[in-house]
Amino acid sequence: MTNSLYNWVPRIYVGTYEKYNNGSLKGKWVDLTKYDTIEDFYTYCSELHKDEPDPELMFQDFENIPDQFIDESWISEKFWDLMELQLSEDEQTAFFEWLEISGYDLKDNEMDYLCEKFQESHIGNYESGKDYAMSAYYEETPEDQEFRFINYIDWDWVWSGEYRAAGWHITENGNVFSPE
Repeated sequence: MTNSLYNWVPRIYVGTYEKYNNGSLKGKWVDLTKYDTIEDFYTYCSELHKDEPDPELMFQDFENIPDQFIDESWISEKFWDLMELQLSEDEQTAFFEWLEISGYDLKDNEMDYLCEKFQESHIGNYESGKDYAMSAYYEETPEDQEFRFINYIDWDWVWSGEYRAAGWHITENGNVFSPE
């Protein structure tokens, strides 16, 4: 599953509980993009710790994997579904922010459904709510009908008063999401 689109590399430091309980942190950082399925990943991890008869894997650290997908001894198969989508790092960030805002649970929904809902809700990335409100006004208003006192509009109020009141969100990263 190696993919040149990824600027990020999802990695897990894989050790075992037996080694950990015996005072060893021996393990290895594993790049998940090298495995097409979760089964391939677990097969590799078992080989990595073949010095134990039945290694109980321990994920001691991880990078670029949202908490919803991983725990100390578990990783969701849905993470591979997500990697197949080949989202850019910015799209990944927006997707996880949307999951947080929307309340959708990865465990209860298929990835295709979640992506469809995300794409319906994600408007884009803006510097501020004010920037989005101005952009939306200019996109939706014919040039000959533009308000000539446009510089006097309080765009912060438009964002706060109209959009936020209607359930719109803007994240710290500037991603704007419409309500469902």
